[in-house]
Amino acid sequence: MEMRELFGLAGVPFIIAMVEMVKRSFPGLHGETFAPLAVFFGIVINGAVGMYLGIDTFPAIMTGIVAGLVASGLYSGGKAVVEMGSED
Repeated sequence: MEMRELFGLAGVPFIIAMVEMVKRSFPGLHGETFAPLAVFFGIVINGAVGMYLGIDTFPAIMTGIVAGLVASGLYSGGKAVVEMGSED
């Protein structure tokens, strides 16, 4: 793994925070909209940073997709753990 992928994945907490901000701002949104939203934020953020730093756009966008998927997986996995713990 190269350093630029690590920098791209470092934005995962920021993506999680942005999705959480949208979730709280628009409480009527359904849960299935958050994973695509996280991927969208990942693509936009990593694409913009890649263009700013002069990195090839395709790897930056692919890293953004992975970052969005990781962010949505962390969200759903954490939610499942909390729900499972509240059943006891």
